[in-house]
Amino acid sequence: MIRFINNFYFKALLFILAGVLLFISSLNIYISEKLPQAQEIREIELQVPLKVFTSDGKLIGEFGEKRRSALKFEDIPPYFVKGVLAAEDDEFFSHSGVSYTGLIRSVFRLLVSGEVQGGGSTITMQVAGNYLTGRDVNLFRKIKDIFLAYRLEKNLFQRRNI
Repeated sequence: MIRFINNFYFKALLFILAGVLLFISSLNIYISEKLPQAQEIREIELQVPLKVFTSDGKLIGEFGEKRRSALKFEDIPPYFVKGVLAAEDDEFFSHSGVSYTGLIRSVFRLLVSGEVQGGGSTITMQVAGNYLTGRDVNLFRKIKDIFLAYRLEKNLFQRRNI
């Protein structure tokens, strides 16, 4: 009798595990088709202002709301990097784009309070959300951010995300 019960629970556990794996695989296939590919991610450029020059090459003015310029990682002061990592993602160099502890903590806070209280996203997930998937707050976007964070980590160096 005990052998039957153990065998039943073992089969039930295997069935549930197979179902979860099938669901995750299906979700991966469905979402991956909708996400930008690695080459598209590499080609993203920052929005920069329109620059107007004289005929001899002198800058007359800049027009536009955004004033951005890309920096090389080596040009960013180390204390600034450490400060950003301490505030936003202290596991940055040890995770693969997603912090499971951060996500679990965020879900727990949501269940306890009934409100989204932030947190849970790594810097890579924030880059994915802000530049690639949009800013709307819903579960489907968070799942897309997770898959895209894995893609970013796999195809780009972590240092480029800062």
